[in-house]
Amino acid sequence: QIDYSAVKHIYRAIGSKHIPMKGIKMVHLDSHPDLLIPVNMSADTVYDKEILFSELSIENWIMPMVYAGHVSHVAWLHPYWAQQIKEGEHSMCVGKDSSTTTIRVTSRDDYFLSDALYVPLDQLENRWQRHTRRHISHGVFTVPCVGFQEELLDCVERRTHQLEDLEAAFAELVEDDGQETVERLAANPRIKSLVRLVHSLKNRTQSPDYEMLHQAGLTCDYSLLPHHISSEEEIQQMITAVQLFLEALPKPTIVTIFRYISQSIWTSVLCLLLKSTLGSLIFYLWFVTSTKVKSIWCFFPPSEKHPISCFLFGLH
Repeated sequence: QIDYSAVKHIYRAIGSKHIPMKGIKMVHLDSHPDLLIPVNMSADTVYDKEILFSELSIENWIMPMVYAGHVSHVAWLHPYWAQQIKEGEHSMCVGKDSSTTTIRVTSRDDYFLSDALYVPLDQLENRWQRHTRRHISHGVFTVPCVGFQEELLDCVERRTHQLEDLEAAFAELVEDDGQETVERLAANPRIKSLVRLVHSLKNRTQSPDYEMLHQAGLTCDYSLLPHHISSEEEIQQMITAVQLFLEALPKPTIVTIFRYISQSIWTSVLCLLLKSTLGSLIFYLWFVTSTKVKSIWCFFPPSEKHPISCFLFGLH
């Protein structure tokens, strides 16, 4: 369990009535939006939380809460080097795809298209209208350029087949990366270029980690994952920006912080900032993962009912 351990705390907060069952407004501070969807997960899984928790991953833990009706608005605030989603306010429907029974969206942003998550509105059942706002300082909103509906659906279908082919191919390579397997993969024109990659890897290492390679490859589509080493000055500037941001907002009802163990100094600074801005933290929960590398901090600041129900920090 990593970032998405926050989901457990959010569900506990719903169960204890600290935050409402529906209409939660979430502010997500992170260099990753985490707004993808478990591609093959049945939409009805959201109604069985234990199964849901087992299906979630680091990049897809927010949207299932949106489909379940808990979250209605997500504001993603991020540093300038994170550019995965186009700047501005995005309004989309999230629902069940009538043809696959999986969760899909009507957003045509590249972020969702690259995972073949788009479907037209008339193909969604049990749909919710939801709003996502992506914001950095001095940002400009641009409308995505989209072709005809038929061409878009054809593109999504081809992308779906490509992702399925890649997943199957890497699963085969994990079991056996011998010459017979490689030649069989080369017969598929959609993944023919993968063969050159396999040969290159085997020339460099005796036992390539194909599973890791597949996961890494999924992040190298229309844009790369953000990679930036912040200076001490940049970190201080961001903490100051967060402080000014917090002072301008109503107090949230629940705050979660995700961080690496090695970030203890800056996490302590952030916690002091939260205490000075939000007041005493009357409920504190510390969660350490089985890897002992990452942790979740969960706070309930003293408050009545506030417009912002959930506030999440991701320190990467």
